[in-house]
Amino acid sequence: MELSSDTLLKDRYQIEKQLGQGGMGAVYLATDTALETKVAVKVNQNPGQHSSRQFLREARLLAGLRHPNLPRVTDYFILDDTQYLVMDYIPGEDLSTRVKKEGALPLHKVLEWARELGKALTYLHSQTPPIVHRDIKPSNIKLTSDGEPVLVDFGIAKASDPSKVTTTGARGYTPGFAPPEQYGEGSTGPYSDQYALGATLYTLITGQSPTDAVQRMLAQAELKPVQELNPDVPSHVDAAIQKAVAIQPEKRFESISEFINAMEDSATIVAVPVEPTMMARTRAGVTAVVGDAIAEAPAPPRRRSFPIALLVAFIIIGGGAVFAFLWLTGKIPGLPAIASLGGTPTHTQSPTVDTGLLAISSPSVTDTALPVLLATDTPTPTETVPPEDTGTPTPSITPTPVGGGGLIAFTSNRLDGRTFQIYTMRSDGSDLQVLTTGPGNKTQPTWSPDAQILLYVADGGQDIYGNRLGLDIWKMNADGTDPVNLTQAIGDDEDPVWSPDGRRIAFTSDRTNGVKQVFFMNPDGSDQINISQGLAVEFSPTWSPDMQWLAYAFSINNAPATLGLRSGGGAVSGVLGYFDQSNRIGQIDDPDWSPDGTRIVYTWIKPGQNEIFVAPFSEQINERGLNLIQLTNSLGNKEPTWSPDSLWIVFTSTREQNAEIFIMTANGTLQTNLTNHQGQDMQPDWQPLPNP
Repeated sequence: MELSSDTLLKDRYQIEKQLGQGGMGAVYLATDTALETKVAVKVNQNPGQHSSRQFLREARLLAGLRHPNLPRVTDYFILDDTQYLVMDYIPGEDLSTRVKKEGALPLHKVLEWARELGKALTYLHSQTPPIVHRDIKPSNIKLTSDGEPVLVDFGIAKASDPSKVTTTGARGYTPGFAPPEQYGEGSTGPYSDQYALGATLYTLITGQSPTDAVQRMLAQAELKPVQELNPDVPSHVDAAIQKAVAIQPEKRFESISEFINAMEDSATIVAVPVEPTMMARTRAGVTAVVGDAIAEAPAPPRRRSFPIALLVAFIIIGGGAVFAFLWLTGKIPGLPAIASLGGTPTHTQSPTVDTGLLAISSPSVTDTALPVLLATDTPTPTETVPPEDTGTPTPSITPTPVGGGGLIAFTSNRLDGRTFQIYTMRSDGSDLQVLTTGPGNKTQPTWSPDAQILLYVADGGQDIYGNRLGLDIWKMNADGTDPVNLTQAIGDDEDPVWSPDGRRIAFTSDRTNGVKQVFFMNPDGSDQINISQGLAVEFSPTWSPDMQWLAYAFSINNAPATLGLRSGGGAVSGVLGYFDQSNRIGQIDDPDWSPDGTRIVYTWIKPGQNEIFVAPFSEQINERGLNLIQLTNSLGNKEPTWSPDSLWIVFTSTREQNAEIFIMTANGTLQTNLTNHQGQDMQPDWQPLPNP
């Protein structure tokens, strides 16, 4: 609930205006009527247990701090189950705004700010236990009217314990400013703040953000020296900053103070750490890994997953209105009750601004103009008058099949209750056909662009030397004939997907040191090439329809997988990056790019709960990750895939205890069980419409 300008909290704090809105709540400018001073009131309107703990932790961390370059907490209270935190209001602009307006800032001024910020961080790190800010960046440094820097936003700060790893709930990072140890389950400490401070000073001096730590760790990109971007910077300052942002914590300075001293003393000799070398690549997945051992992330859930149809849907377009009718197959021409059509998606407010105090983003929902199926009672028959016979036949309207037509392939163990085979059905659940039989599971069916071939995953047996091959990628004709093993490599090959032009197949394999990574191959299985980067865990690839991008699930250092993006259609030379630079997209799997190129649907994996979200795609980096759309809210939903016309989605759900194939509109309405069988039905893939 938004606070109005006439709100008086605790008979003391008069609200004036909202300064910013985040996922947990908002920050307001207020007047402390008792002291007649301006204050910032942070409101936590998220009643969740984790949110409340994090909010209270921030209050306690700040309450005991007294330093001129840190904000003070002056009050904390709870009203009607809502938490309030009152702290110093720091007027003025932040350094991110200053850099955007002016570019590289004067070196002498940056060094003055560095000295003051260094004192504040040394003060934090000297607490018992040490307090680590963990989100130092230009937007979290505000300048007072006297030009003094103040470090704000302690939303993800923590009391440091080197023996403990960062918890998932407390984890947070800003690409470019977060050190590698902050991605995943590594331990953070004062050395992490040193990295972020170095990255911040790099930005202020050069006017450009530094290369992201993960890209540097993977040798996908190198950090440009400060002098290359600003030749006026002395060599000792350049060297000191490069040492502070070293990939390995042990190669940084011993303390913030030592870092600041090195920048101020031109006589100091600083050895610049060497960046990681590029990872060698060879064909057939033989990759030489240079550097430290690889830490394997938890394997993504294996896609597996129907009964006779419940839904037949037709979209009838006429006179500008869109109507659709559902009926039980071949029996009742009416509609089931609307309550049986599935859950209603949860609507949350979109993330907005970095307030300089706390910025937390959350999924949001925006409505999209999509066809809506109307749930009504069976129409009452009305008397009609036959049209006058004019001799001209009246044209009939042929209903357009849901999704544009095509079959849905999926995997099911309904034959014997144990072995998964490949099936197809129509989009209303009718015309069930089994394509494979025999021993061994066949999973993850995937259509070719011309709709004539199906890829799938099955056991590869043994090679000529008796070595077990593990899971391999197979292909067969659309009628199930002529199965062929394409990969035949030791290790598990999964997640196959065709390029839109049908010339390449991308897939996931752990053949390289047991780490899941993305490979390419030709449709005949030749030229199998690892396109992933050294230490990265990458899986579940999906192409944009124009083949300019390859998206995939991406993880480093055991961090929850986020949505990765590679330009150039996923080529080895393509640029690696994040789909969402602001880290709004949580742990994901099963991404699928819509045929119209505008959205990516994916599974958001949360503890004890999987839900399906859509992320709109934009060529503008700063717009990606905004307006996330949550489509399901019923637990146990995964493996979404688009219809050919991008208006429907089929997916796997266990909401009825058993794994079934469900269908819904692209905005999450009319969630309906297509299979309804005691067997396990999973991993649907909608047959594309071949080009005319």
